[in-house]
Amino acid sequence: MDRRTLAGLVVFNTVLAQRRGLFWVYFPVYLADLTDSKTVIGLGITGPMLVGSLCGVFWGYLSDKTGKRRVLLVMSEVIAGIGFLVLAGVEEVYTLIVGLSLLEVFWSAGSPAFSALVADTTKVGERGVAMGIINMVAGLGRSAGIWVAGILIKPYGFRLLFYISASLMFLAAVLAQLLVREPGLPTSDKHTNLKKKLATMREDTGFLRFSLAIATRFLGFGSFMMLFNVFLREQLGFNVLQIGYVSIGMVLVLTMSTIPAGVLGERFGKEKVLRVALAGSAILIFSFTLVKEFLPVLILRSLSALPTAFVLTLAPAIVMDMSRRGSRATYMGVFEMGNSFAWGIGPVIGGLIVDFVNSYNTLFYFASAMQIVAISILLTSRGVTSQPLREQRTMSTDNLDW
Repeated sequence: MDRRTLAGLVVFNTVLAQRRGLFWVYFPVYLADLTDSKTVIGLGITGPMLVGSLCGVFWGYLSDKTGKRRVLLVMSEVIAGIGFLVLAGVEEVYTLIVGLSLLEVFWSAGSPAFSALVADTTKVGERGVAMGIINMVAGLGRSAGIWVAGILIKPYGFRLLFYISASLMFLAAVLAQLLVREPGLPTSDKHTNLKKKLATMREDTGFLRFSLAIATRFLGFGSFMMLFNVFLREQLGFNVLQIGYVSIGMVLVLTMSTIPAGVLGERFGKEKVLRVALAGSAILIFSFTLVKEFLPVLILRSLSALPTAFVLTLAPAIVMDMSRRGSRATYMGVFEMGNSFAWGIGPVIGGLIVDFVNSYNTLFYFASAMQIVAISILLTSRGVTSQPLREQRTMSTDNLDW
């Protein structure tokens, strides 16, 4: 494990997590102040995610072809930061949606490059723990972001979200330039064209099935997750600080669970542990139909972070193990494209359910059912993603530049 590069990635990702925490926790609530339509709120989340999912594959391929992963990290944060400063004064909901969606064309460049850098600096057997460390420290940053934003929004308004987010983006760009190293790619891998890589990927049924399963999970999870804080405010009457405390409780449990998730995944098998986590997710999401008071909601929301910790830690690690070094960003781009697409469609489905069925409970039933579907897909491909040949292939390419 290249500890210096990993440390740089940890610091960089912690700043990103602060921005994600403070913006995406409160942005749906901000949209709820601008429109009564839950479908439109869902579109506010869906638009940027769909654009990001479509562009992620291209940026992943470009990252593999050029080997300039750090450049993509810096570029994505700088452009997004400038865009957020421009959007800070916009209060027309559709203009906000279009603006954030356009930003995702460039903002999406960072995600596959970051995941590939993590894989480039670790070896098979280390990646689960490495992702656990990254997510644990990031969770602390996210908690801080949620807490600070919750305090400042009440006196200064939601517009402050954009200014703080932009500042963190510029800081992340500086940190990426100063702290993140690029191990470099084998020359032969830089000249493989995108069409050939995608053709090879289509034959990789283990990767495709696994990606479909995780995307299904995110479809269900995203359908309620982005509307959950709106649910807390409108249905249960929580104020902004209470919403913040619920989110912080979730993030703290998520933070404490990521390293154990990585260790358990390496010890008992990543796929097996992941299936158990999805089963727990189905039960916990269903349980939201049974609670109404602040303390039970806080406890249940915090517990629901446990399966999320396992998914966020183990799923990328499995994809890293499946892909060769010169194709990792492309693989991660396709994998994250499916997740982002599903996560983006989810809020629209959730908004439609709430608007037309007028029931958050139905939304929770749907989200829980999607976790079960994801488990079923994983069971049909059990063992495919951990074949010895695949492990040997990954290890042999890892040794090229060490």
